[in-house]
Amino acid sequence: MAEIKKENIKHIARLSYLHLSEKELELMQNDLNDILDKFQKLSTIDTENTLPTGHPSDVFSEMREDKESESLSKDEVLQNAPNKNESFIIVKPVLD
Repeated sequence: MAEIKKENIKHIARLSYLHLSEKELELMQNDLNDILDKFQKLSTIDTENTLPTGHPSDVFSEMREDKESESLSKDEVLQNAPNKNESFIIVKPVLD
């Protein structure tokens, strides 16, 4: 049976810039090994005669009818903008 070692968790934590205590490492190791055990049990199930499904039941999304509503004018939008230049709203950069 495969097992996730504490050294692997430390390595992943370091790559993720996570600082885990020894207790957290042990808890993480136990949790991940439990998950791994469950997946190994799932892999033993015989699915030879099982058809693939996208959803366990025949559920279809019900579409709602679109409702038209009045929107704000350009002047109203710009009036609410904290920072603007002529007819443009200025926002802080998201990416460096």
